[in-house]
Amino acid sequence: MKTRGSSIVVWAMVCTLVFAAPSLRARWITDGTPICTAHYQQRNPVIISDGEGGALITWTDVRQFEFNIYAQRVNERGAPVWETDGVPVCSVSGDQSTPLIMPDGS
Repeated sequence: MKTRGSSIVVWAMVCTLVFAAPSLRARWITDGTPICTAHYQQRNPVIISDGEGGALITWTDVRQFEFNIYAQRVNERGAPVWETDGVPVCSVSGDQSTPLIMPDGS
């Protein structure tokens, strides 16, 4: 009897997950939203969660004929929050590339 009771509980949990899963997915904009549409090249994107349902994205950008690091935050709906085409993180003279980002714990 214990086995049957356990099976029913497991089956109920599986059914709950199967039917609830569609509502647990992120509800971002269909077909996506461009993060950066600036001319020239954007490459090496890196993305992490912002801890609030959105994300932080960094990339190498060749917008000014130098490699610089740009970033953009998107909200829980996938819409950009900061300036159009992102904000410069590092744009000092010379090339910057291969951005890395990680959560700071807060």
